[in-house]
Amino acid sequence: MRAALQMMEQRIEHAPHPTASDIRKRINAAARHLETAFALWRQHAEEKAAGLKDTWRETRRRSRQHVRQSRRHWKYALRMLQRVPEAA
Repeated sequence: MRAALQMMEQRIEHAPHPTASDIRKRINAAARHLETAFALWRQHAEEKAAGLKDTWRETRRRSRQHVRQSRRHWKYALRMLQRVPEAA
């Protein structure tokens, strides 16, 4: 994600301010959801190792939901960026 963001940053800089701001908000939201998903996935692994059957499944489900949300925000940011004209 960081490598892709570095490539996108130049185009974001040339985007109109409101658009650039919206793109950055989406990217930040995607990153937050991904961080949450990682934390929940680690928790899921610990719960599974401890034998907490019902708990680890719910935690895994929540982790997957955050991954999906992250992907949605990221893809929306990419679509917004594609609409920005190329820099001269």
